[in-house]
Order: sequence, then C-alpha cells, then structure tokens
Amino acid sequence: MMTRQITVAAFALACLLAMSVAAFAQTELPPAGWKTCPHCLTPAQQRNEAKFNVPGFPYNKRDLSGVWNTRPPGIGDFDSRGNIVQTTANIFAKQLCQTFNCADGPPKTPPKVPKLTPYGEKLFEATKTDSKAPPGTAVTNTKDGMLKCDPLGWPRWFSYNYGIEFVMLPDRVLQFIEWGHTWRTIWTDGRKLPENPPEPRWAGWAVGRWEDDTFVIESTGYDDRSWISEAGNFIKNPGDNGWGNYAWPKSDEMRITELWRRTSYGILEAQMTIIDPKVYAEPWTTEIIKHTLLPDTELWEYFCVPTDNEYFNKTHIAPGNQIPETTIK
Repeated sequence: MMTRQITVAAFALACLLAMSVAAFAQTELPPAGWKTCPHCLTPAQQRNEAKFNVPGFPYNKRDLSGVWNTRPPGIGDFDSRGNIVQTTANIFAKQLCQTFNCADGPPKTPPKVPKLTPYGEKLFEATKTDSKAPPGTAVTNTKDGMLKCDPLGWPRWFSYNYGIEFVMLPDRVLQFIEWGHTWRTIWTDGRKLPENPPEPRWAGWAVGRWEDDTFVIESTGYDDRSWISEAGNFIKNPGDNGWGNYAWPKSDEMRITELWRRTSYGILEAQMTIIDPKVYAEPWTTEIIKHTLLPDTELWEYFCVPTDNEYFNKTHIAPGNQIPETTIK
C-alpha cells in the first residue's frame, strides 16, 4: 500500500498530475467497514460529500473537527483553484500558454506572485530545476526535497494538501496531515511564540486563538530547507516553458498568520499571510482557499519511503527529466 501511494505521488509530479481521482478509487477500494482516503474520491463522491451532514454532529462555527481537503475533483484541473500553487502560478499556464507551447512568446509574470528581495531572487534562482527535458514538457523539479523524502514542512503541507484532519483538544488543536502521516500542534493554552526559537522545526512553532468565529494561528521558527510551494508554471526567463521549473523559498525568519473560518457545515475557509522580510519585499497574502468537509473519508498512510523513492527516481524521474540519476541524490 505505501509503495503504491509513493509511486503514484512521484508519477503524478512527473506527468503533470494527469491521473484522475477516479483511478485511485477504482484501484484501491477500502475494506468493508473502512473509509476511503480524501484524494481517492471520484468527482461524484466529492459532490455527495459536500452535501452530507454527520448525524449527531451539529454545525458549530468553532468546531473544525473532521477531514478537510482542497484537492480539485480532477487531478491536474488547473481551472479549480485549490491551494497556494494554483492561486499564484499554475492557473496562469492554461490562461496564457494553453498547452505550454507559448507560441506567442513567454507569458508575463502572473500578477499574484510575491515580490522578491535581491536575496530572495538569489534563493529563487537557486531552486531552478536541473531538468534537461525539452521546453513545454511537464517535469518534476529535480531539486525538490520530496524526491529525497525530506518532510514537506509548513506551509507546503497546506499547498500540497492530500487531506488534513483537525482534532480539537482543551489546550491545543492538532492538524493531522496525510502526506507524510504526521501532525502539527497549535497550542491554545495562552503561551506566546518564542522570540528566538531554540531550534527550527519543519512544522514550526505555532499558537492559536479565537477571534469571534475565526481561528487565528501564528507561527515561526521554521526550517528553511523546505519550500513554501512549487512555483508551478511561473516563467522566469525566456525558454523556461514547462512545469516545475522553480519553487518559492523561505528563510529562517519566516512568520505566518493563518485565518481559518468555518462558514457553513461543509466549508472551511483559510487565508494565509507569509511574512519573510529576508526573501519577500512585502507580506504575501493568499486568496481565501476553501476546504470541503469529507465526513465519509479517513486519513490513510502516505509515508515517503526512501528505498521506494530511490528506485523511482532512478527508473522514472531521472529518465523523464533527461538528467543523470546522480542529479537528485
């Protein structure tokens, strides 16, 4: 099971996420009495989930419990806004390049990308893939730490959402994340964020509080080896046609403010502001991103297994990107 899911994840990256959600549901049915995973739903099942109210669990604006997902009904559907990547980059590829050919020249910079500092420009350039694939080819960024099983970190777990489950406790809120099968702790016991965190964390140091019906999360102390998100179809230089060329970097000074608001029984809205003066010239606020409650699902294991990834990098990622296998070791 774990091997299959890792293979699907890597293949989806290499092939522009072209596989449909229906394929997951058809090939991996849960055992009797068990629920399917959030991204295994067919489009029809997703529509039904959005209408489903759980018996015995009335609507409460301050209860975020449950499994939520932003994945669009069809994997690779760039018309469906769902995460940081799509609201800053991927959506523009279809509008401006259609099939990535960009016959009329490279597109202009998408209007929603953040403004980089000179240092941020250097970091951004350093994320450029080593891929040698022909222009217009859907490629995986060969510098992606995911290929080496590094944790995605926050907020990339948010922008690469395979399902997040909120668990409400008296002194904290937990976010269980399917990708990596890990969790994030948001403390609500009144503690303050450390001014100088003793060590960086992939999930950061986070505290939360309620302001009316909005759950506000503030966090800092992030490990800077992970990305904020892929930069998708962002075209930096002429000839950079393709997918997966760059990524949005971060520094150890990054701070994040998140606003989570349950606006109806089945909709949870989230908006994130990223403050990183070393990398971005001004705060970067995402659009409001809607999450759908999926009450008839449960999180599955989605570990990144180094031995599986090493094999897949050798047999698929490196050949598909026309690069030596050693490039992504």
